[in-house]
Amino acid sequence: MKTIPLFYFPPTLMVIDDEDTILDLLKQELGGQFKLITEKSPNEAIKTINQYKTHSAITNFILNSDEADIQHENTSMVQFDFSKIINIANNPDRYNTLGIVISDHMMPDMTGIELCKRLENKPLKKILLTGKADERKVIEAFNWNIIDRYVKKNDANSIEELKVYVKDMALQYFVELSENLKSISSKLTILSDAQFINLFNKVIDENDISEFYLIDKNGSYMLVDKNGKKMVLTVATDEDLDTFNDFFADEPTAQKYINQVKLKQRMPFFGVGVNPVNTPLTNWENCFFNANTLKCDNKTIYWSLCPC
Repeated sequence: MKTIPLFYFPPTLMVIDDEDTILDLLKQELGGQFKLITEKSPNEAIKTINQYKTHSAITNFILNSDEADIQHENTSMVQFDFSKIINIANNPDRYNTLGIVISDHMMPDMTGIELCKRLENKPLKKILLTGKADERKVIEAFNWNIIDRYVKKNDANSIEELKVYVKDMALQYFVELSENLKSISSKLTILSDAQFINLFNKVIDENDISEFYLIDKNGSYMLVDKNGKKMVLTVATDEDLDTFNDFFADEPTAQKYINQVKLKQRMPFFGVGVNPVNTPLTNWENCFFNANTLKCDNKTIYWSLCPC
């Protein structure tokens, strides 16, 4: 992964094959991680695909003109409402977003390549299931970007290979969606920083994370594990911590927290979208967490994994 998408959740998969045994097998192998719909006819599949929502229904994150602040004239920042990303995480209908089509190549009505050509205007990732005799045509389709991946059905490891491709394509679906929104802030270069990506992937793997949602321009993410438990990878810079210290410097009861933040030993997190000003000092005890240091390409960041 060369960049972290702004958000990710398991998209709906469509599987198209005229053989019931293949459909049943893929339901068994993929149905535990993804919502999966099946069609035996390519023509019926196209009708169903046209009824499904695509990413355009879930990417209205720009603030309305009456909500936005004046843009800084020296940056490409647009006014971005991170709360709208969090709204996706709270919307149970998000899993009905169709992201990947898996199709057999040899079918009675039309070939899988013909089907994928019919879907070229759709923001979908396409994986083709093929036999050895069709390999030349399939490779050409891959080289022409008509399909994104292909799997040889007769290979001994075809199912495991398909699982890897589905995982990769699901992530790539959201990466490409995010690329259209990368003018949000110059600070989002952190999402393409190799050191930060390594840290992010480690946190994802160690905590069985199945969904994630960007919550601020520093690169903090709300994470959701496979059991639905939420946590936050909170990220701050030296400037963020110094600003926090300066703002509360004259508050006597906050000094023990201020000193820890000043030494970069602990960092504040009051909740997703919660302003510390609105949190009573009597509740601050549970809002500071051990600060870990990460040296990125252009700056040092501080991070912690916090309960949500």
